[in-house]
Amino acid sequence: MPNISYRLVMGFDVGTRRIGVAIGQPIIASAKPLSIVPVEGKKLPWPALDALIREWEPDAFVVGIPLNRDGTVQPITLYAQKFADALHERYAKPVHPVDERYSTVAARQECRQNRLLGSRSRVDDIAAAIILEEYLQN
Repeated sequence: MPNISYRLVMGFDVGTRRIGVAIGQPIIASAKPLSIVPVEGKKLPWPALDALIREWEPDAFVVGIPLNRDGTVQPITLYAQKFADALHERYAKPVHPVDERYSTVAARQECRQNRLLGSRSRVDDIAAAIILEEYLQN
């Protein structure tokens, strides 16, 4: 359940090529896409993430955890969980995992409806906002 004592919460849609980032306010249970951070190789883009976190000063993080349709784990699930653990260790702030099944599908639909699909990578920050709003509203 969302903690409404948080002022701002930052959400992540974690991928091996891009990390979508969103920012949200628990008091109004709303989130908006913020940024897309490219991932190069196997190294997480900490300098770019550090800059966003310094700028926005979130009180907590939400990380989408991708599962198969039947709820089982897949390789990207472990990658997202490691990312969530690293966030907690690096910033010493609460990290809330959220089941992100279908968030990318919903983000693509939103892009099509709003004619934003010109850039495929735009889906990632919208998916992060969907994941974050799910956490904030539930």
